[in-house]
Amino acid sequence: MMIRDFHYHHKNQWEEREGVDQYDPHSIFVLVVESRHVVAGCRIINDDIGLPVREVLRNNGLPTEQIPLGSCEISRFVIHPAHLARKETGDYVSYLADAIKLYCSEDRIFSAYAVMISILEKWMDRLGIPVFPLSQPAVISHGSETFRTVRFPS
Repeated sequence: MMIRDFHYHHKNQWEEREGVDQYDPHSIFVLVVESRHVVAGCRIINDDIGLPVREVLRNNGLPTEQIPLGSCEISRFVIHPAHLARKETGDYVSYLADAIKLYCSEDRIFSAYAVMISILEKWMDRLGIPVFPLSQPAVISHGSETFRTVRFPS
């Protein structure tokens, strides 16, 4: 939560401090731990209460059917600020992507979706982790950042 708080509150002023929301109790949290410290993480939201990415599509006048029932959403993808410039950053992104694939395969979830910041899309592409824009993607600007609705194959 401290890493999330840094990224979403202090750095970007996107949400209130300790931005716990209604999706957290219905999520699986994936953490990368190095030397007993959390260095990266994300959450996987199950479709049992609906997915925020559908709301993003709806709010942008786009078809929500692009996200099939039984999918999941990846969100709050963060890396500890002290580790962003390290060469291991790519490893952390790869570990999180592997954990997402493993979770999806074990729970028979065929696709995971996200509203992804463009810099993370570029990181994943460099690492050979494919993400694909939806056929009708929402593209959102938030301050100087650009986000797009994408699909992770699982």
